[in-house]
Amino acid sequence: MGLIDGPSMRWPAHVAFFLVAVSPLASGADLPLQATRGIVEQWVQTRQLISRTRADGEAMKELLGQTKAIHERELQSLYEALTRSNTNSPLVTL
Repeated sequence: MGLIDGPSMRWPAHVAFFLVAVSPLASGADLPLQATRGIVEQWVQTRQLISRTRADGEAMKELLGQTKAIHERELQSLYEALTRSNTNSPLVTL
């Protein structure tokens, strides 16, 4: 995805919005340039953390899906073995 489409377009828009919103404050002595940079750096770190957390969640979801499939196959195998052993049993139930 390029800068024109997709999620990568949102990042610059958010930063631009943030800088426009803070620029009146940054022009005075209330919010110096270093503080603005610090806030932007924290925002970037937060976005990176969200991205990593989302990726970790997707990986965990995939792992849990695979584990579930393994358990379901094992249960099916045990059920089939139990069914075979019951049909081959010399005991007759009335």
